[in-house]
Amino acid sequence: MGSCKAIKSTLFTISLNTLSFGCFLFVGCSSNDKQLHEFQMKSIENEYQDRLDTGEGMLETTRVYYFKTDSIVNQAYSRKLKASSEILYIKENQRQWLLQREQLEDSLWKMVDFEFKKDGISSELTRMIAYGTIIEMNITRSKELLGIE
Repeated sequence: MGSCKAIKSTLFTISLNTLSFGCFLFVGCSSNDKQLHEFQMKSIENEYQDRLDTGEGMLETTRVYYFKTDSIVNQAYSRKLKASSEILYIKENQRQWLLQREQLEDSLWKMVDFEFKKDGISSELTRMIAYGTIIEMNITRSKELLGIE
């Protein structure tokens, strides 16, 4: 199990080094949080689409975008905590959301595993759909945390 985590970590590092999307760090809370978030999202969405449009490395590109949107949720959550006096409520709400996302991810990857067991391979499209579903969930959650409609 430990070596599997090490391999995943190494692949993730390689992925980020070879396909790193533009990254803008949130620095504290301000009235410009929503604008900064929208700018950040638009930047990585545009870069993601540009990479997809090449038709090469689409699965890996989607995987990296998945990790970027996960990072954005974490940044939005941190900013929400700093700006609110309802810390316990926000933490519990985030914990519940993370559990829902984990359950959805598990069901999506079971679909990929089923396809692999049935055919001996799983299509890139099936894996991209799994990543894409969670990407959309991450984007929606980051907007919810920041009050963006």
